[in-house]
Amino acid sequence: MIRKEAVIKSVHGLHARPSCAISTYSKTMSETKITIINSATGDSADAKSILSLLTLGMPSNTKVIVEADGKDEQVAVDEIYKILTEYEAD
Repeated sequence: MIRKEAVIKSVHGLHARPSCAISTYSKTMSETKITIINSATGDSADAKSILSLLTLGMPSNTKVIVEADGKDEQVAVDEIYKILTEYEAD
């Protein structure tokens, strides 16, 4: 299992577009379980579910933990981290 802390950089927080990007990417990692955890509340979401991600309601600058367990866990954590920290809102 790999864990990495990230800070949501999008001014709109974890909204539909980055959630969709995370979910779409996570679904390609069929042999890896990926979870996003709100560091402040401990609430977690299955990264493969856009609805699960959106229900976390995380605004900009929220600290999260990206957790992955499985075959390509390091690659998964790195890619999700990139989406969370580099996503530019329109």
